Amino acid sequence: RAFGGDAAAPSRAPARAAAALLVLAALGLVVRGEPTVADRLAWRAQELDARLAAREVHVDPAEVLALLHDGRAPVRVLDVRDEAEWNVFHLRDAVRVSLDDLDQGRLPALPAGAVVVVTSNDEARAEAAWRRLVALEVPNAYVLAGGVNLWLDVFREGRLDAGPRAGDDRPRHA
Repeated sequence: RAFGGDAAAPSRAPARAAAALLVLAALGLVVRGEPTVADRLAWRAQELDARLAAREVHVDPAEVLALLHDGRAPVRVLDVRDEAEWNVFHLRDAVRVSLDDLDQGRLPALPAGAVVVVTSNDEARAEAAWRRLVALEVPNAYVLAGGVNLWLDVFREGRLDAGPRAGDDRPRHA
């Protein structure tokens, strides 16, 4: 009015409506929240199944041993076995984590650029954990082929001809 004379001031109703719409959208996001690990797994199930079936994420125990002693990249071994099995034997410097922790998005500290190798007695729980790590967007995640059972077949018993075999994810070594 001061500069234009008697002209009416522009209406602020559209700006107020847009602001209210943005506030409602933000509240909707807060209420709905981020997708859960289960949601992310469901979205990528076919892709993850195909990668596991092709065994493109499984690494041989000899490769893991070489990585652990190489020193060029940090390596973190995550063991998803029960505490009792963990206490009997685990790989040196491995970190025990449960599938429930991964379902809740709780990860142990991982160095930047780390190669993450997941293990169980065989492969079943390790593959389940690998799926969750991929859903949590952990890069460079792999599964120890044959798990701790194959590790002990190769490095304890010296069976270089041993390979992964289907199992019930129970320990085969005393």
